[in-house]
Formats: sequence, C-alpha cells, structure tokens
Amino acid sequence: NTFLLRSADVTIDFLTDSGTTAMSSNQWAAYERTHPSPFCSEEYFRLTSALEDIMGYKYIIPTHQGRAAEHILSEVMIRPGNIVPGNMYFTTTKLHQELAGGVFKDVIVDEAHDPQSMFPWKGNIDIKKMDSLVHEYGASNVAYVSFEHSVNMAGGQPVRMTNMKEG
Repeated sequence: NTFLLRSADVTIDFLTDSGTTAMSSNQWAAYERTHPSPFCSEEYFRLTSALEDIMGYKYIIPTHQGRAAEHILSEVMIRPGNIVPGNMYFTTTKLHQELAGGVFKDVIVDEAHDPQSMFPWKGNIDIKKMDSLVHEYGASNVAYVSFEHSVNMAGGQPVRMTNMKEG
C-alpha cells in the first residue's frame, strides 16, 4: 500500500497531487517568481507559451492542483444526467462530477476488487464494460472518461498505457 510509505522515502510522488513530498529549490524559486499574482507574472506567460508549443492548445487555464482542474472540466463537460465512466474514482473527482449533474459509472477491471489477484494492471478500464455503457446510454450521454493513472481507491494501482489507447 503506497499510502504507508513515508514522504521522506519518496523522491517523486506519482500517487497524489496533495503535496506530500518536499518541493525542490527550483520549484520554490519558480513559485516565488509568480508573486504577487500568478496570472500576470512572467512565469505564467512562460508556462502558457510552453504548453501552447507542446500541446497545441490555444486556451490554457493553469490550476494549482488536479482537483481544481477536474472541477473546471466537470463544469464545462457534464450536462445533467450524463454518465462519466471511470476506473474507480477519487473522492473529490466523483464529487465534482456529481455536483455538475453527472453520474459516475465504475468500469475498472474486476481484478481491482480482488486483493489476492496478481494481475499487474489493476487500474485498467474494462473495455467490455465501457462498450456496454456506451450501448446502454448512447455516446452522446457520455460526458468524458475519467481515467485515473494511479488508482488511489485501489491502493495506487497502475494502468497499462495501451489500455488508455484502447479506451
């Protein structure tokens, strides 16, 4: 269980965006350069310019944590009654989906519910479950697929990247 690790023993934390590991001096320096306002500083323009170059997106809304980003995504993408299939959920993710009028539908592989299973990709989405939901509700009623890459509710289980492409 990755939640039992001490923060001092973790160099890079892929489990959470909650800031349990120490920031580097470069991260603190970049943070300090953004003051007094992160949305008019030189660092903001450097970030958005880099993301535009790399991702090709015209509009970028930097957020301080994944929770803020998922709230914006849910408010923009979900219409009341839409379903949001996902591989289990993170508590705040599900809350944001429900507050926006969506209904979370779990499509994680069955092995995720079996602690004795040695299946290495317990975070994967079950493609057959996903297809079944699309046929039942219709593609137009699927707001988006909520795909966690380190499933906290399953003890930090990983996802196989080819599964993400299939989904």
